[in-house]
Amino acid sequence: MSVGVLDQIPRSSLALLLVAQGAVIAPHVARIPVWVTGVWLLCVVWRVLVYQGRWGYPGTAVKAGLILISAVGVGAATASCTASIRRPRC
Repeated sequence: MSVGVLDQIPRSSLALLLVAQGAVIAPHVARIPVWVTGVWLLCVVWRVLVYQGRWGYPGTAVKAGLILISAVGVGAATASCTASIRRPRC
């Protein structure tokens, strides 16, 4: 799928959006699993590359795969937190 110039957000809006995401996730980095921060960084890099025209938007299969992997990761993290009360990261 090709994205036209009118479909893209302006450069300043993209920068503000990414800065806002970073400001929201930064206070939680010490408590959330490391893989969540990694997924966020991957999405940031992917979005910048889409904006630059180097990569395309993800297809349905990629989105479904990321949702499935994220759901399994959240389930595993939640299960490990509820199984051990003494874990400081939970």
